[in-house]
Amino acid sequence: MKTKNLFLSVISLLTLSLLLLSCSNNSSNKKTSTKKNKNNFYEIITKSSDGDFRGYTLNVTTKDDILKSEEISPENSNSEDELTYKYQIDDYNRYDVYYKLENDKLVFISLTYYSYENDGQKAYQNGKELYDILFDEYKAKYGDEPRKFAEQDYIWNTTSKNNSKLKVELLNTGREGESGTVEILFQIL
Repeated sequence: MKTKNLFLSVISLLTLSLLLLSCSNNSSNKKTSTKKNKNNFYEIITKSSDGDFRGYTLNVTTKDDILKSEEISPENSNSEDELTYKYQIDDYNRYDVYYKLENDKLVFISLTYYSYENDGQKAYQNGKELYDILFDEYKAKYGDEPRKFAEQDYIWNTTSKNNSKLKVELLNTGREGESGTVEILFQIL
């Protein structure tokens, strides 16, 4: 009888330990998820977690892939090696995306997010929240030690999804009390 009680006690402790560990992991995932959901521009701007950025893989994605995937027509559809898109999110928030191709392969993506709320501090906060989410994501994905060029200007040298050398740059160029601006660059090296 004592052996059976001991066995049940051990099983109960193991079950409780696993349950607590599971809750702890879910809690940290919820914090990241909640942070991303708090800034509703994150999902719009990043578009997809596939590929290197916005669902595209540098040195693989073609011009036709981009034309089929973007929701609007490019500003410069006649260009063979460049595509520019301008998206209006709402009255105070927008973003521009520039794609550069070489030999019909995507080699560069530049995305700039702008927030111009009536309240300049709110606009700055929109940009800062987006920047913080992206910074945390890129640190986890590309490494804890990016090169720092200026305050809130970081570069990670890494590899793309197809193992090409890749530079990722994240800048917060907003002005506190005025506007929120975040720049994201992905470039094949």
